[in-house]
Amino acid sequence: AMAIDEPNDWYDGNTLFQATVLSHFSAGNWYWLDWRRQNGWPAPFLLWHNLITPNTTSGKWIDEYLYMQPGGGYKSLPIELVIHGRNGLGNPDQRLGIAPLAAAYRSVGSDNLGERFDGALLHKMGVPGLSFSGKMTPAEATELSKKVSEKFTVDGAGSTLVAGVDLTVTALKATPRDMMLGEMRKLPVGRICGIFGIDPGVLSLPSDTSKHHANFDAMLKAAWTQGLRPVKNDFGRTLTHYFRR
Repeated sequence: AMAIDEPNDWYDGNTLFQATVLSHFSAGNWYWLDWRRQNGWPAPFLLWHNLITPNTTSGKWIDEYLYMQPGGGYKSLPIELVIHGRNGLGNPDQRLGIAPLAAAYRSVGSDNLGERFDGALLHKMGVPGLSFSGKMTPAEATELSKKVSEKFTVDGAGSTLVAGVDLTVTALKATPRDMMLGEMRKLPVGRICGIFGIDPGVLSLPSDTSKHHANFDAMLKAAWTQGLRPVKNDFGRTLTHYFRR
C-alpha cells in the first residue's frame, strides 16, 4: 500500500492533497511520482502539472512522461512511476484532462476588475472622478489636476485645497452604488465557487443564501456532497486504476 498520510520526509499527506486539488481544478491534471516502485521510498511525490507532460515516441497512447527539471532540461519518466489523474478528456489532446476552472476564467477577470475599482476608489478618497470648469489656461488646468491627485488621495484624503480661481466642481456619476457594483460582484464570485461545488456563503463571501443563518448547515453539507466528495472519489478511482494495471 502507498503511504498517503506520510508520503515522504518533506511534507505530509495534507500538504500533498492540497497541492493535488490545486492542480486538479486549475489544470485538470495532477501527477504523483511513485518512487516506492523504484527504490522503496515511502512515496509519493507531487509533480507540478506545468512541469510534466505525457509524450509519445512509438505511436502508443503514452510512452513516457517528460519532466522539466529545476536545473533545466527534460527527464524521461517511465509511465510505471507516474500516477496521472485527469478531469475528463481534453480536446484535442485526450491524454490530458480539462481544467474545471477554465470555465470561470472570465468571471475571475471580472472579479479582479471589481477589486481594482474598489482599490482605485479608496486611493482617490472614494470619489470616482471630478470635473472642473472655469477660466483656466491649459497649464493651470494641468497643475490643478496634479494638485488634486496629490492632496486628495491616499494619506492626503480629507485635505483642503484652495484653487485660487473661480471653479465649478462636478463629481462624475460612476459610484459603486450607481453601478450596483456590490450586486454585480456576486455573479462572478458565485460562478467561481460553483466550479468547486461550494456556496460562496461557506467562505464568508457575498451570497444570497448566506443571509439566512439556518441555511449555513445545509450549505456545509452541500459543499461536501457536491464539491469535496466527488473530487475525493475521483482521486480514489485514479489510484485504484493505477495499482491494478
